Amino acid sequence: MEQRTAGPGGLQAVNANLKIKTTTLTLGNVVLKDAQVNAVLRNGKLTADLPAFTAFGGSWAGKMNVDASAAKPAIAIDMTGDNVGVSSLLGTLPVLTSCPALARSPCRPIPRAHPSMRS
Repeated sequence: MEQRTAGPGGLQAVNANLKIKTTTLTLGNVVLKDAQVNAVLRNGKLTADLPAFTAFGGSWAGKMNVDASAAKPAIAIDMTGDNVGVSSLLGTLPVLTSCPALARSPCRPIPRAHPSMRS
């Protein structure tokens, strides 16, 4: 099966109302279990309500908004988790090696598999 990806501008190509209920939903390297997603896509703006799912050993709920209608896309995520395995959650995020306040240079991510991230 061929897989294709589209940039955020692809959200402007369609309008849709989606209701998804699935046992497994994979987003990049994050796996959501028993997920429900209610989404509305209109004029390049995606609003997704995720009323219940499990990930990283815990229960989650939240909302996500993606606005690809402007030249510079924006994303906002508001999630709440309960009994989450923090080490597995942090393993999916880039780690900052330096910050402008300390080094007067942009923060730079280091690889996810860096030894300091291993539990």
